[in-house]
Amino acid sequence: MVKRKSKAGNMIVAFLAFAIIMSITIIPAMASNWQDTAFKFDFGGSRWKTTEMRIKEDDSYVYMNCQYSEDADDYYDAYVWGWNSQENIRFETGGPYRFYERTVLKMTNYVYENDGDYAYIRADHTGDGNGYFTGLWSPDSI
Repeated sequence: MVKRKSKAGNMIVAFLAFAIIMSITIIPAMASNWQDTAFKFDFGGSRWKTTEMRIKEDDSYVYMNCQYSEDADDYYDAYVWGWNSQENIRFETGGPYRFYERTVLKMTNYVYENDGDYAYIRADHTGDGNGYFTGLWSPDSI
C-alpha cells in the first residue's frame, strides 16, 4: 500500500525549510576597512610635523580631514609615508595633497603594496599663517 502525502504536510515542510533558511545569518564579505577609525591630529608651529604611525590593514586610501585652521587661508601639504617594521625602512608613498580648513581627502598611497605595515602622514606647513591645524585622519579608508 502506497502512502500519499497530504498538501497540508507538504506546506508545513516547505514553511519549516523556509524558516530555517531565513534564520541563518548571512555575513556579507567585506574588506577589513568596512568601518573607518579616525585618529586626531594636531599640527602647530614650524614646518614638518607627523601624525602617529598606525597599522595599515589594506590597500585603501589614507583619509584626512582638516577640521580647523587658526588662519582660514593658511594651508599645509601632506605626504603619506609608510614603514616596513621588518626591515626598518621608512618610505614616501603619496602626495603632496594640499589642505586648508575643511578640506577632506582620500589620499592615494602604496604603503600596503610595498610591504609597509604602518602608515603615517608628514605635513609641511607651506602657508603664510601660524600653522596650527586640527582634524582627523585614518590609515585605512572606505
